Amino acid sequence: MVVLWLMGGVSAVCANAADVWLTENEAYVLLDHLLDLPVANNDKSAQLQRYKKWANLRAKLARENKLSNSQMKIYLFMVFIAEQRAKIDSLEEMAKEIVPMFKKQPTVLLGVLKESPFLLPAACNNINVHFELYGAERDKQKFLENYQGMITQTLGVEFSAACLAKIRVP
Repeated sequence: MVVLWLMGGVSAVCANAADVWLTENEAYVLLDHLLDLPVANNDKSAQLQRYKKWANLRAKLARENKLSNSQMKIYLFMVFIAEQRAKIDSLEEMAKEIVPMFKKQPTVLLGVLKESPFLLPAACNNINVHFELYGAERDKQKFLENYQGMITQTLGVEFSAACLAKIRVP
């Protein structure tokens, strides 16, 4: 029952099927990482294969020059999953990518966060982690100067306050 409910959640994130190029196997990879299903007998080979599938899907999204609304939802859902499951290696990669992705398509990224506010804490936290990992406090301040107004205008007062608080964390 829970698996069906979660598959519905994956489907909701990937709502516009015509726009999404996620295969059934890739959707399974998302669900598998969200559930963090155990591997029989601690099979290291199977664990490695699962991780490679996850990494390939993330890289597929990150390579895109422009993400559609649905593709951005999938990417931000992956950020959410990585944070929920404390997948440190995935979080570092996503933190590296999220600010450049935001700068390329702020309207799309913020639009997805407005549509799916449960993604907001993970996405905004990863923006902050980006600046922490790269020791770029000046860059964070410049980012906030450039995008705070857009964040507030798009997300509204309540959601933008939550997002900006996550980004401002020292």
